[in-house]
Amino acid sequence: MSADLPVPVLDVVLHWPIRLMPTGDLAARRADSALGPAEWLESYTRWIAANSPWQWVRNPYAEAFGTPAIYEGGEWLYQEFLYFHPFIRDLLYEPQHARRQMTLLARDDLAALELRRSTGAVYTMPVRRTLLYLFATDVAILTLQLQYPPDCGLPPSLAEVQDLLNEVRRVYPAYWNSGTPGSCPHTAQFLDRKGLPVGRPADFAAPQPYLASVRTRRQPPAARHWLDLLAPIAPWAPLPPGACAASRPDGIQFRQIIDERIPLTAFLLTDTARMRHADFVRLTSLDESGQGSPYSETFLEDMPRRHWYDRWWHLGTRFLVSESALVTLARPGAFSGGILRKHAEHHYQKLFLLALLQKASLLVYWDRLASVRREHAAQSASMASQRQFHRDHQWLTADLASYLAIYEFSEATSQVQGVEIFSLLRRHMGSVALLRELREQTEFAAELERNRQNERMAENQLRLQSIANRLVWVSAPMALAGVIFSAGQWALSQRPPGSPAEWPWIGAVACFSISIVAAVTSIVPALRRWNEERERPRRRFWIVPRNDLEALAIIDLLQRRGEAYAVTGQGWGASWTGLEAGPLDEWRWFRERFPHAELYGIELAGTNTLGAIDIDHHLVRGEDRRQPLTSLEQVAAILNHRLSVEERLIAINDRGHVRGLLREGVGWDDISRLRQRDRAAQGLTWIEEAEARREAAGARLMNEVYVVTCATKPTSAHGDELVARDRKVAPYLLLAPGTWEYSGPAAPRLAQCGYSEEHWSGGEEDYGFFGIAAPGRDAAERICAVLGLSPTEVLAMCSWRLPA
Repeated sequence: MSADLPVPVLDVVLHWPIRLMPTGDLAARRADSALGPAEWLESYTRWIAANSPWQWVRNPYAEAFGTPAIYEGGEWLYQEFLYFHPFIRDLLYEPQHARRQMTLLARDDLAALELRRSTGAVYTMPVRRTLLYLFATDVAILTLQLQYPPDCGLPPSLAEVQDLLNEVRRVYPAYWNSGTPGSCPHTAQFLDRKGLPVGRPADFAAPQPYLASVRTRRQPPAARHWLDLLAPIAPWAPLPPGACAASRPDGIQFRQIIDERIPLTAFLLTDTARMRHADFVRLTSLDESGQGSPYSETFLEDMPRRHWYDRWWHLGTRFLVSESALVTLARPGAFSGGILRKHAEHHYQKLFLLALLQKASLLVYWDRLASVRREHAAQSASMASQRQFHRDHQWLTADLASYLAIYEFSEATSQVQGVEIFSLLRRHMGSVALLRELREQTEFAAELERNRQNERMAENQLRLQSIANRLVWVSAPMALAGVIFSAGQWALSQRPPGSPAEWPWIGAVACFSISIVAAVTSIVPALRRWNEERERPRRRFWIVPRNDLEALAIIDLLQRRGEAYAVTGQGWGASWTGLEAGPLDEWRWFRERFPHAELYGIELAGTNTLGAIDIDHHLVRGEDRRQPLTSLEQVAAILNHRLSVEERLIAINDRGHVRGLLREGVGWDDISRLRQRDRAAQGLTWIEEAEARREAAGARLMNEVYVVTCATKPTSAHGDELVARDRKVAPYLLLAPGTWEYSGPAAPRLAQCGYSEEHWSGGEEDYGFFGIAAPGRDAAERICAVLGLSPTEVLAMCSWRLPA
């Protein structure tokens, strides 16, 4: 059986990402905008080294990352350094203290990790290196490299290795089954070179410490051997109300940002030709040993293509890539046991570290953004709280900009296998999508703050204008009244001799009364006109999704025209029911101040209950909103705005796509740039662009329709790739597990076939687009009939199962 295969070499490197949260003077230094990252990172590092066995590695390259024995005289350090791009070398090996965005600590007092399983078996795994990376994104990554078996030990079986990889990475038990910790060792203990304990042993079978930790701190717990290894960094304790981190004693606390499973890289040497498919699956997801596959066959259909990197499988080498692991499998041989093992230990381990750093940093930024919003929501709506929110958000935005410039990269090396493995790691960790969502939320919060600032400025201007208007309309009638009164007095002074002495007083009262009447009749209409003028420029509110180039142009137009608007973070298929609390709160806040304001929704599907005016030009979810003008053109008409040349091209692109642009005489180079901007606005990533190119290259021409199979989802990059390849517009059908999309002259006929599934269409009458979500077999056959395609051939291109 393959479970009994011996594994003579097993290298495991655990990478535990945590968030650092300083207190006392360390927190004050972190918040000091005058200090650069290198300065407060150095203060962190100095404090940890002064209070623990951790030693500061001041020059990572010169000191071989604190582990000279790992690098064997410097040759592998040389190769590792040259493997990466210059900006990666600056990040990991920077010799100048003032420019560092990373500091490093190491300790050499650990010799082994002893694990006692619930079965009674004991495994002693030698510790090869222990490192603690500190990054300027407030992320630290604890790296622990283990080896098994010891040099004199018997090789474990493949089943034992699967169980070890599943249990050694656990920070805390997720559950207990009749007193036995789930997927955890029974106990764990670090040992020194004499075999004596280092720190406290961890007892995973005793639930009380873990339960008490969650009950008192409302934070995930950690086993004692991990806590002692990180010391003096302590678990995070929430601040009491009204307290700040700087008021506490100096220290550093950590907050867990993932679950109990520490990500890892591993190198296994075994007879890969005799391994079963289920063994590869278990190692990919780091599941425990067992008979057969741990998942259904339907779920596993796509795993080899998405998770297994087989560039050298003909040599018995395979890389297993998932969101929490990079496992290198190789069969025994001089190359595998020597060079490939070293590459896994140095090059690929660093690639995994960088990908994990990106994911952890984005999770920390998301946590910080949520904290800023929570703190602001918990305070009163005073000007002081508004200013504090503005400062906190500016700080977060500046840190995110630094992250994008230094830590966000889609490749770390020019080596082909490194580029492809790093791309797989980023895709499975989800950092690309996470970054897109984080930027959208950050920009949404920034726009929310800008809108409020604009509202306050507008209100202040209106107050000043109202005061000026009142002074004008009051002073003018009063001046008129004074003229009338003076004229009356002069006329009375010219009275004939012998007239009654009371006449001057009677005349004065009459003149004064006439003046008051004149002033009132002038002021009341003036106040009414002023109130109308005050409400007129603020009578509209817009809700806009940010999902393509047209939407960005609409947002830019609204901003330039001083319109009040809110941006929803929804992507394609944005709807009224999917609106977040933020845009709705903004509309309610606006409506309270301007009760007669009108609400406009840009391309939001579904029926709204807010009495809004829908701006759209598509057939979506059964609602026919088609009309000649695009959404951008409709907004421009409402604002009485004449479209610029660029805006007109964006509108043509949204309505007629490449075909419409060609009719306008736009050149291919300009079309390519415009389409690239549109795809970027849609949030397409470098990975999705590359997948689209590869999948479009395999398109099949059937009845003058290009049929393309998409592994994940159809995107505009597929159609653009077909157009750019042939320099002509041709109909195409994109097949994906959750969506089918068509572009061509048959789009109007496809939209009228009466499907039970959700579907949408748009574009021009003679050449448009059509999409349908998860079509069943009946819908698929109708589509093929309209396009004149063979249902058998088309369905054969779908490796997934269509709904009944």
